[in-house]
Amino acid sequence: MCQPQLNAVPGAIYALSTLCAPTPSHNDLRRFDLDPAGNIVSSSASLSLGSDLPASNGFPLTFLTSPDGKFAYVWSQTLDAAQHISPVQIGSGGQLTVRPDLGISFPPVDSISCRCGVTHIPDAVVRTPNGLLLSVQDLAVSASEQGPHVSYTLYKLDEQTGGIVSVVDAAGLLFPMDKFFVSYNGALVLTGETEFGPETGRLQVFHLGAGAGFTEITACVQDRPQAPACAHPDAGAFHPSGQWVFAADTKAGGIWTIPVVFGNSLDPGRASFVAADLLGGMKLVFSSNGKYLYVVQWDGTFAEIQGFQIDQTTGALTLLPGSPWPIGNVEEVTAVVDVAGKN
Repeated sequence: MCQPQLNAVPGAIYALSTLCAPTPSHNDLRRFDLDPAGNIVSSSASLSLGSDLPASNGFPLTFLTSPDGKFAYVWSQTLDAAQHISPVQIGSGGQLTVRPDLGISFPPVDSISCRCGVTHIPDAVVRTPNGLLLSVQDLAVSASEQGPHVSYTLYKLDEQTGGIVSVVDAAGLLFPMDKFFVSYNGALVLTGETEFGPETGRLQVFHLGAGAGFTEITACVQDRPQAPACAHPDAGAFHPSGQWVFAADTKAGGIWTIPVVFGNSLDPGRASFVAADLLGGMKLVFSSNGKYLYVVQWDGTFAEIQGFQIDQTTGALTLLPGSPWPIGNVEEVTAVVDVAGKN
């Protein structure tokens, strides 16, 4: 199995992988059961979503779970290139029931005549004061434009059935020339775009509201003298408490801790910095108690984990003894999940 997508739910991890050897059924979905300490104790056989899934090969392209583990949202395509996002109800015994009638569909695009491509990929299920929302990444690529156009659409969810009820809002958050990242913390969304040539790097915070949709709260860009912490963000994430944003910066050679003030705004003028040997591609994950930050990174060949203790008052980072821990030579790190209860 190659390039697994991992989703943690209470007591288990779902892994959707691409089979390395080409086969007619090229995707593989499995459930890994966990003990109270977070160790994998058993795994299922390959799980099928059955004939109800709108897909030409019977397998989903994504499997995104809700925070409580009761629902998942899968993206699939049919032979005519129509795209579908379908809720999957997850039973108490782990049984999966696809409900395409509660999902949404997108008509096929003639990619040859328009010389373009569009995808609609489930990105996150977030809980807000106004209920559960599904964020869908809409990625459009056109031969007539330089670089892709990325926008996000919010959908209100039915918490009883998992059904996609209605569109809340859509926003063109980023127009990335190089790379970008998105991190969610309840109703807040952190977006980051890395520096590219003469362009400036930036961090933005948006608020998600079932009534107002996307509302920009704050923007932090490198051409402001008080904001070096926003100059070259390669990866970033909210602390689970929402008190800080952590931004990895390979050009500066370390990680910034940026306070979040008034519950939603960045304060880069009070940012702290810790030097770290950053390899390149990175994913950030926190321990379930919020006391530790782990940076999983790789340079295309070698991968390692750097661990930091987080000062619970200031958010300042201190490298953990024995860190970094080598993973070894790997092709790619595709996913990192926090297993609740495993500190």
